[in-house]
Amino acid sequence: MATLKEIASLAGVSTTCVSIVLNRKPEMQKIPEATRQRIQKIALDLNYKPNVSARALQRGNSENTIFIGVLQAYDNFMLSVLMTRVWYGMTRAVLKSGKNIQIINYPFHAGKLYKQRDMLMATQCHGIIASNASENDLEYLEKELFNVPVLMYLQNNKRYSSIGIDDIKVGKLAARALHSNGCKRPMCLINDDVFTVDIRERSFIEEAEILGMTPLERDKAVTIDLKEAYQIITSFDQDSMPDSFFCANDYIAYSVISAIRDRGLRVPEDIKIVSVGNGIVDLEKTFTPKLSTVSMPLEEMGEACLNAILEMIENPEYQPFRREMPVVYEPRETCGPI
Repeated sequence: MATLKEIASLAGVSTTCVSIVLNRKPEMQKIPEATRQRIQKIALDLNYKPNVSARALQRGNSENTIFIGVLQAYDNFMLSVLMTRVWYGMTRAVLKSGKNIQIINYPFHAGKLYKQRDMLMATQCHGIIASNASENDLEYLEKELFNVPVLMYLQNNKRYSSIGIDDIKVGKLAARALHSNGCKRPMCLINDDVFTVDIRERSFIEEAEILGMTPLERDKAVTIDLKEAYQIITSFDQDSMPDSFFCANDYIAYSVISAIRDRGLRVPEDIKIVSVGNGIVDLEKTFTPKLSTVSMPLEEMGEACLNAILEMIENPEYQPFRREMPVVYEPRETCGPI
């Protein structure tokens, strides 16, 4: 692992200077900007991992508390609702750990994470879990050097460790389920404004075409929320109506089912539906008709995130890793088995 001495040698400065810059000490303002940027670039190139969090734990405080910061975009209400299951999993992991852990929520606007830079650099957290990041946020995270471990939730990232799922598999399973149940003209109702879930949509479309289906395009300038999903269904005439839908989440699916019923059509007899199962599982099983989903183990993912960031804090020499949680197709009433 790279050391302050190595970075100082390459940058042509003292180790004290490097320590001031990488630890964001107040004296940093006295160091020329060009020197700061040179030090930070060398540290990034060497994949330097500051040991600030380990030192902080050794110093501790009166309660020996571990602080975990969670970055979460709040622009999309539905995604914020879906994160409650992940928060539940993290809380469950805290209780199981037997440690004194506090989780701190750091909200931001999607695509504007860079505006929180000063706050992030001054954070007293021992580790950060980043969720709901957009493509712009991911680009910012790629360039920034944090002085604590950072874990990505869902997004796959070469630089940072991450907990996620196989998004390609999600799309493929949904396409195979609809195809196995006789569908020929499916449509995706998926947003790509926060998560990189466009991977799921592309995978679904590619698999559907391979299977001989003809996916219908949607207006990607339109944000898919509950109201918009309902309006899309009611806008089709009888001849152009898709015979199936792949929905971004359970709540979109429920809105679609409501609109289909209001059109005098039936699910699954006339139109079949598969959703990404990230809502309330008991509701999926008891709603009429019961929702067929590609399920995501969100509580388990929350636990995995909390345990992983603790592991990273306690072992500063960790190497970036990617851990994928299983996704499975759960056939119920809105679409049959594969």
